[in-house]
This record gives sequence, structure tokens and C-alpha cells, in this order.
Amino acid sequence: MRYLLVIPIALSLCLACGEDPPAEEDAAAAAPAESEVEDERLELPAELDGALAGRTIVVCVGSHFYDPEFYDVRRLLLASGARLLVASTGGRLFGLGSSEILVDLQLEELDETAEYDALYLMQSRGMERLTKLESVHRLVRRTRESGALVAASGIAVEALARAGVLDGIRTAPYGAKRQLCEDSGAVIVEEDDVVLDQGVGTATFWPQGGRLALELIAALAAS
Repeated sequence: MRYLLVIPIALSLCLACGEDPPAEEDAAAAAPAESEVEDERLELPAELDGALAGRTIVVCVGSHFYDPEFYDVRRLLLASGARLLVASTGGRLFGLGSSEILVDLQLEELDETAEYDALYLMQSRGMERLTKLESVHRLVRRTRESGALVAASGIAVEALARAGVLDGIRTAPYGAKRQLCEDSGAVIVEEDDVVLDQGVGTATFWPQGGRLALELIAALAAS
């Protein structure tokens, strides 16, 4: 029964990134095994426990997010002492595993007066639509202009590329967005799945979202 979980996991991952699921014969190669999913839980280093007290991090995500990734990122950010705000459209978001989260802020509420220390754009099936919104592009540009950190996991990197903030930035892009990142001037990094360069963080795909959150936490704690 253990190995029957492989195909459902693959399907969930593909839905989270907005792509068609792989053919059945490719599913086992494309998806992590159940044991790998269990082993991906990251722990916050002791020196970063509570290090971001008084800091605010905005997580922008759409519906059909991959539940373990969202809750892993949230757990790490809260353990760091940061105030976490979820920004999106609508009032509620739903995960692929049927979990439900409330939206704290509508995207249009994050105007020039909003104060936060980092913006984390998280991959999800709904993010495919959000990355193409000019309001999201403006949000990314304002974040950089204010000096706050910005990060994107998986397909969310498209928002960074369309916002024009990747020029000369070392980037670990999601495979299907690589050409878009190159066209926007990004310096593609082949050897790493998570990169934080000049205040801009990127991660290729789940399960790297938690590692990207750790990079943000460490960078903020050092600033």
C-alpha cells in the first residue's frame, strides 16, 4: 500500500504548479516517495529561534497550494518570531489536501503605505494567475524599492521576471520558467536549488520552499 501513494503525490505536485500530471509510467520518477516527504521537515536553527521578533513577512499565495509546503514555511516563519500575513485575492484559500486558510490582506491593500520586511511569493496552482497581474508586479517592484527582501518559489518566479527585478540576479528558476528568467536578465544558477542574491531569493520547486524560508530568516536576522 505504501507505494500506491506515489501517483497521488505526483498528481498533487503537478496541480500545485499548474501543469498537467505526468503520464502514469513517469509518475514514480517524477514524485518523491512517501519516506522522502516525511524526511523533508526542516528545523529552525536554535540561534534563529525568535530572531525576527518585531519583523513582518507577507506570504502571497493562491489556492491549490501544496499543503506540506505552506505549513512548513509558516511553521518556520512563526518559530523565528516573525509576524506572518497571508496576502491574496478572495477571503479563503484551499490546499490540494483540502486544508483551508484565511487571507489576511487583499493584494490591493499592500500599497505604498504598507510596511513589511519581506515578501514571499509561494508556488500554487492559483499563483499561475497571480504572477500575471500587474498589481503583483507593482507589489514586487515596491518591495525592492523599499529595501525589503523578496522571494519566490517554483512558478512564482514568473512574477519577479515580469516585474523586472531579476536583471543581473543569480536565480534558481523553476524549469518551465527558465527562458522567461533568462530573457529578463537573470543569471541562471545550475548547481543550487535555492539562491538568495542581492535581496532576491528563488527556489526551483517543492520541497525547496522551506529552505528558501530559512534563507530569508537568516538574511533578516543578520540585517
